Amino acid sequence: MQLWVRNDSTFVLRQRYNDMDSMAFGTIGKWHVVNGLMTIDTGTDKSDFWKYTGNGIEEVDEMGEASKTSLNNILEKHAGELHDEIPRMRLTGTFTYLADAMSFQPCGTSINWPCAGGEQWTDEGEKGGSLNTLELERHYARSVKQGGEPWTISVECSMAMGPAMEGDGVDEYLFIHRVVSDTVTCPK
Repeated sequence: MQLWVRNDSTFVLRQRYNDMDSMAFGTIGKWHVVNGLMTIDTGTDKSDFWKYTGNGIEEVDEMGEASKTSLNNILEKHAGELHDEIPRMRLTGTFTYLADAMSFQPCGTSINWPCAGGEQWTDEGEKGGSLNTLELERHYARSVKQGGEPWTISVECSMAMGPAMEGDGVDEYLFIHRVVSDTVTCPK
């Protein structure tokens, strides 16, 4: 489990079960503090609660109590380890393409990220199988009735900085390497 907690009250959670999942599953959303506990909504019926300890943050219940388990529920802090890049993960959300601008809104959030095909933006030494932006645009055009219409998909993606949509700066992008499924819906 990896958890990026950001100053703008957003989080990115990347989870993979050892020996079971070849690709991590991602969740993006907002975090807030309730009764001294960091609360993140992962899209399930119940929020996850975390408490700061001297070693990192520990997953706890809504009363702040750690579970009685032999598993290590503490996430250690590794500042700057990945240089603000988030490795590949599976994420479900709504892709939109209109007027040469692509965006992706993960399920359960109101946040839109600019996005592009992931061919030039690879991580962990992997390049094979990544879509380029033109292939992503064509796939979208075949799947919707008209431009600008939302397309709910499950993707294999990574997140990193890229050139700003406007101006000379940089923005955080969601780079889509592969469309895993286009027969999904966002939970209500």
